[in-house]
Amino acid sequence: KGGNFCLLVELVGVDFSLSSPRQRPGRSLRRAKMLSPVPGLIYVVRTSLYVSLSNESNTTTLHDSRGSNFSMSTQTGFNLLPAGWEPQEADVTRAVADAWKGGAYDSVVFAGMGEPTLRLDTLLSSSKALRALLPPAVPIRLNTNGLGSEHAGHDISPSLKSSGITHTTIALNTSIPAQYHTLMSSPYGPRGLEVATEFGLQCAKAGIEVECTAVQRPDVDVEAVRELASKSGFGFRARSYHAPPQAKV
Repeated sequence: KGGNFCLLVELVGVDFSLSSPRQRPGRSLRRAKMLSPVPGLIYVVRTSLYVSLSNESNTTTLHDSRGSNFSMSTQTGFNLLPAGWEPQEADVTRAVADAWKGGAYDSVVFAGMGEPTLRLDTLLSSSKALRALLPPAVPIRLNTNGLGSEHAGHDISPSLKSSGITHTTIALNTSIPAQYHTLMSSPYGPRGLEVATEFGLQCAKAGIEVECTAVQRPDVDVEAVRELASKSGFGFRARSYHAPPQAKV
């Protein structure tokens, strides 16, 4: 899983002392798609530059949790990473540096199809490199299922904080443990909801701003998830659900 793909892009002369760009967002979308050295490595949602570290996940992916009729807009440049390849720190840093210079971005988000914390070492080293590269006020966010500490066998939140991650968004998706396992196929069973909530508490204690999300499925009490997040001191955001199309009779 080497980093040779970064050689596909000519990066000679890139200035790594970046300032906040002032280009129009429309140009950002076009340049993000053109400058990504590998399909799926970077993509754009609104004014945020997203980074994918893996296609692998240990739960239902965020993409799949939003319903079988959900798809990312082609304007984002979203794609799967090439089969059998995952980026290294150098790939991430070079791709972000190149794209950032040509776009009007205000944050970087580790997300993608897979779960970023499954590649914890690369996540931490990439975040640390980007923190040194980007303007100090630029947030670095982690989108996650919240199972990273349990998977690693220790509290990873201090390492996330020291690497420069400022925000995390955790997919809770329900306030009911049994339903959590049904929706997320957690390796920890119904206890996965408690694990994800505890991860949020760990992050908050470490000084990372925490937001939780739930998909607006008809079988989920979204307000109960909002209340769970509020009681835990987290922000909350509901995500849209895209049900499969109704069969024609």
